Amino acid sequence: MRRKDLLRPGEDENGHKLWPGKILRSREGRAVCRRPWLFLLFSALSLGLLSMVCQHAFSRNEVDKVARWRRIDIKELKSSRFESYYRVDDLRVFHAHDICVRNNNDGLFVRPPLQGFAAREAAERFKNTPLSLEQNVKAIDETTEIRYFDDPTYIVNCWRRWETDTNPAHWMMKLGVLFSLSLRSLNYRDRANNEAVPRMDQILHIFFHQCANPFHNKWEWGQYVWRIISSSLPPASLTWAAGDSPGRSNATQKPVLYCFKSCFFDHNYGIWIQEGDIQQWQKALEPFSPEAQISQSERCCRIGIFQRKTGQSLRSFTNLNDLRLLAQKYSPYPIEIVSIDESEPVSKQIMIFNSFDILMSPHGSHLANLLFTSRKITLIEIISCAADEVFKQNGELLGVDYILSTGHGTGASCPEAAKRSYLQAVSHHRGNDDILRCDISTKNCDVHVNLSVIESILASKTTPELNRRPM
Repeated sequence: MRRKDLLRPGEDENGHKLWPGKILRSREGRAVCRRPWLFLLFSALSLGLLSMVCQHAFSRNEVDKVARWRRIDIKELKSSRFESYYRVDDLRVFHAHDICVRNNNDGLFVRPPLQGFAAREAAERFKNTPLSLEQNVKAIDETTEIRYFDDPTYIVNCWRRWETDTNPAHWMMKLGVLFSLSLRSLNYRDRANNEAVPRMDQILHIFFHQCANPFHNKWEWGQYVWRIISSSLPPASLTWAAGDSPGRSNATQKPVLYCFKSCFFDHNYGIWIQEGDIQQWQKALEPFSPEAQISQSERCCRIGIFQRKTGQSLRSFTNLNDLRLLAQKYSPYPIEIVSIDESEPVSKQIMIFNSFDILMSPHGSHLANLLFTSRKITLIEIISCAADEVFKQNGELLGVDYILSTGHGTGASCPEAAKRSYLQAVSHHRGNDDILRCDISTKNCDVHVNLSVIESILASKTTPELNRRPM
């Protein structure tokens, strides 16, 4: 093609100036690009800019929906008043006015005298919890900034989690409450006290107290669960007030007191999804479930052993190789040692918890992935002694065949105080079938697995039919 057959360089057919690399058309209508390298560079920059804009728009939409608040003087706060509380299964939801929280500190700050018939109930239920009613706003320094929210607010407390403290179990036990309330708020009436459940469509603001922000932390698991839960919630502004954990060298966050004209908060520390809402939860998962689950035809007595690889305490099995050799006797497939952490893609985490008939695991928040099991599995939690049974309770609600196996030895690195607690629990143990219980100090110890105990469990859970390879 000859140069003169092109339109005038630098101008289009109407005589308008062109940017570098713009596609021209010849007189015959064929596309010709002048300075193609500039065109490619310009396209790449444009796509990058568009990506940044979209990402910013997403973060604004998910993270920074700023709630309306105003600064007030501490003298303007009225006496705190508890209007009522609601019961949803074993859950208690309280409704109060003019109460406050401070950054990542424990306690609800109230101005006495407390008013309302529900105040005594709240004081009793929240005793020794992050939302205890033992703080008095009179103790607040007059220089403290006070932000007052007029919009009806739901306070979500994740039990002493900080800005970077990503814990699936703590995150889910509070989001699960929002999920249950969203299902029931419009069509559920409590028969015991004949009071309606709080209307979630009237909640205009959700305040996250002592909760990690999954969008600022780029925590994929937390984002994934939030999208599932928020899809059932009416629009609301969001505020995070976690901050750095106390004692960290960079914990220099300015104290702020957040006060609420009308707020709701619940007493739920443990259960992820209320028993009556399990089927609705499984239905809510369908649009979000990645294509990573294993079909029944591909599974036959697959046994996995989970080992933690990150965290302050790994809770490792000190005789892991012996445990693997024992498990191999009960499966025709190689025993897999698996591990995940918060950096792993959600699809991989879901796949692991749907890849086995039997999964042996130490205690830990990774067990929150039981929320995504597509069918019934056997989960054997192996610990020295139980400080709580939270994961067992949640697993059974979700339909998991959950076995809490206690009585195993402690590792050599276990602190002396924890070892004493363990030995004391053993000395008071009431029988072979009873769960061995002790204080929380033993929860983070490594575990020396009692192989005879595990062999008895595996023998009861496997059969020749199950061990046969699929044809």
